[in-house]
Amino acid sequence: MAVARKADAPDTLPVIEATRDLLKWLLPHLNKFPKTHRFVLADKMEHKALDLLLVLINARYSKRRRATARSQFGLQSRSARAERPPRRE
Repeated sequence: MAVARKADAPDTLPVIEATRDLLKWLLPHLNKFPKTHRFVLADKMEHKALDLLLVLINARYSKRRRATARSQFGLQSRSARAERPPRRE
């Protein structure tokens, strides 16, 4: 699915626009969940989707993009992984 860039946001990444479009579609559908699932499952889905959008926006507009994205997702750099001692099994 190709995402057309909006004229008012020329520097916005397509993945950010696609995530925003996903949220615009998802939020009304979450309100249709049965009451028993709305406050647990729908709430968790909403927060995860919003967290994803926030991480993408932070990674795009941060001066330290790579470090920001890695810290948001809890990832380590290759050099940090290489410095760790091997696991004992």
